[in-house]
Amino acid sequence: ADQVGPIVSLLVTSAKAGDGKSTTALNLAATCARAGERTLLMDVDLRRPSLGDVFPGEDDWEGDDAEAETAIETDESGLGLVDILRGAIPWQRALRRTELRNLDFIATGDPTGVPIEILGTLELRQLLAALTHHYDRVILDGPAILGMADCRVLGRMVDSSILVVRAGAHQTVTLQRAKAVLRQSSVEIAGVVVNSLREGLKNW
Repeated sequence: ADQVGPIVSLLVTSAKAGDGKSTTALNLAATCARAGERTLLMDVDLRRPSLGDVFPGEDDWEGDDAEAETAIETDESGLGLVDILRGAIPWQRALRRTELRNLDFIATGDPTGVPIEILGTLELRQLLAALTHHYDRVILDGPAILGMADCRVLGRMVDSSILVVRAGAHQTVTLQRAKAVLRQSSVEIAGVVVNSLREGLKNW
């Protein structure tokens, strides 16, 4: 990749849905947290949010500073990214502490009636700037690339991206097209994660 400097914000994406993108984002975030990095995982796939049930938001946020005053409360567990971008809450109130030390999570919130264009707003850029100052690693579970413009918009806001591929699920031309879309959108690619490798698969 052409990325210069540390990769703090990282978009995890795939050519199409069903490639294991969210699982990869979750595992990567957990690995970073276990390595001692203060890590935030954020679900930014407004079309197919999938991580909210993993971290149901049961506990209050316990910060060490004044930001703790805006901690998430149990009856606000449905709040998330869309509420932050609407200006309804500060990002600290959407945080969910996880059982894993160093790992926090922000869900999408309720995307019903929210235009996808909200992902291209100045508010999101400002949010990412704030988060990358607060965390060592910010991992975005993003939408799939092909057929949607939102992933390309998101990719321009982060330091780099990871392309998740499910072995045997797509023709090579599909993966080449996904890579080309990222490149054409000036999205850096840090690497590729291949899922479901098994004996008997040809050309992988």
